[in-house]
Amino acid sequence: MKLGLTGVAGVVGIVVATMPAMVFADKAQADAQIRAAFEKYTVAWNNASLEGVLSLYSEDARIAEG
Repeated sequence: MKLGLTGVAGVVGIVVATMPAMVFADKAQADAQIRAAFEKYTVAWNNASLEGVLSLYSEDARIAEG
């Protein structure tokens, strides 16, 4: 897997963005969702697919800085 520091930061962002949806899921289900999101992100990142990366975010996702 070719995943640099920026890619890891993106994966962490995806996991944090999906956390509210996983609050009520059991651990096995949450782990499976995280693994699936990580795999989709890694494939999209390695293929330089902006659409693939952005498809992992919800429509109302916000990027917070600072």
